[in-house]
Amino acid sequence: MTNTIAAEEFQSYIGGRTAGDGAVIAWDSPALSGAATSFASASVAQVDQAVRLAHGAQMQWADMPPLVRQHFLYEFAKKIEGDAETLGRMDCTDMGKPISVAIQEAHVTAFILRYYAGAIDKVAGQVIPSVREALTVSYPRPYGVVGAMISWNYPAINAAMKFAPALAAGNAIVLKPSDQAPRSAIRLAALAEEAGLPRGLYVALAGGAETGRALCSHAGVDMLAFTGSTRVGREVAQMAAAQVIPAIIEAGGKNPILVCDDITDIEGMARDVIAEAFANSGQLCSARSKIVVPKAMVGRIGEALAAAAAATLPGAALEAATTHGPLSSLTHANRITNAVDRAMQAGGQVLRDGRGKDPLLQGISLIAAGAEAEIFREEYFGPVLAMGTYDWIEDGVALANAGGYGLAATIWTGDIGRANALSRQVVAGHIKVKSQPGIDAGTGMALPIEPAGKSGYGTEWGVAALQSYTRRQAVEFQGFRL
Repeated sequence: MTNTIAAEEFQSYIGGRTAGDGAVIAWDSPALSGAATSFASASVAQVDQAVRLAHGAQMQWADMPPLVRQHFLYEFAKKIEGDAETLGRMDCTDMGKPISVAIQEAHVTAFILRYYAGAIDKVAGQVIPSVREALTVSYPRPYGVVGAMISWNYPAINAAMKFAPALAAGNAIVLKPSDQAPRSAIRLAALAEEAGLPRGLYVALAGGAETGRALCSHAGVDMLAFTGSTRVGREVAQMAAAQVIPAIIEAGGKNPILVCDDITDIEGMARDVIAEAFANSGQLCSARSKIVVPKAMVGRIGEALAAAAAATLPGAALEAATTHGPLSSLTHANRITNAVDRAMQAGGQVLRDGRGKDPLLQGISLIAAGAEAEIFREEYFGPVLAMGTYDWIEDGVALANAGGYGLAATIWTGDIGRANALSRQVVAGHIKVKSQPGIDAGTGMALPIEPAGKSGYGTEWGVAALQSYTRRQAVEFQGFRL
């Protein structure tokens, strides 16, 4: 694979490739040595052009019969499947995701789109009882133009999480991917047009914070959808509130694993914990980045976690055998290194230091820290697992909830009564309760999830996500006689 990245691949797609005339952004690849370039952001004027184009496309799209829209989305999914290797290589190069994983995620992107295409004719309104001379109906109506911003950690999948339900619900979407990993989202916009979707129905904007703010504050945007950090999510929520438009905010998470004292397969649990915590090298909003364990079991659990972590080694992103790639950028890698250093200086006990000579290729670090430690309460989005201990389960729950996030959690117990009680006490939008290792629920993406606390709000995944992209319109037909 060449180290040269075509400049055109960083251009926005606004009904066609469009060179930016805004701020210039420097870009380099964590996967390809020497692959560095720069590109111009979409300007405020180009954001306006994109929103206006999307508005016209949405009116055309919403007037199409549902089964026609379904047909075009299925054709779009076929285009994605046929382009999976190219999309995967883009994500691998942009943010360091292992090539085998990135190509698989391109196929998942097509699966997400098929799921929502299939749901188009399965979401209905309501007929409300009324007098004989009237008909009262509640319809789901699209908002119009959805402005979306996504993070760099799952570039193609994060894009599909926004455009698939938004388009299925009858909206248009103007999407700004991260400036670290923009190319697959831009290419997906081109594939949408190739599949026959109206020109401008899915627009992708290359750019940074200035482009994002212009999009989120544009008067022609009818709804906002965001995936990223809590800090930026708070800004997006404020911009939505200023315009009195709805928003879906999926922000950060310091997601806990709460272990009960009845777990006996410690080694099996440790393997599951490491897999769950360090998928995508820990660069995952729902990664379980802290573990809360009974004080009496901390020694054995710590040893088992260290052994399981040692079996997981980072490697070059373009090597087919690599399962854990480099971190997304040197800036991000240094942030992780500094967090581990601060934890050590604050008295944290390092059970395993996974950092090596190359800061991008970081293995898993395990740190035992107190409940008030920064590394135990704040998200760092990398291969670091903080461990806390408790004497009483009530204290364990408090530690699990410490920090104010509410995205995801895992509870380990073999007692179904305890499992039911703890699932009500731990604050998270998605909780896995495990009694034994190696088992997956197999629900795919059908389970609706809504975060809590600093992790955001709004339902994603499942058919219920379509409701997030529609408003309810009540219509009363009065005075009609048969």
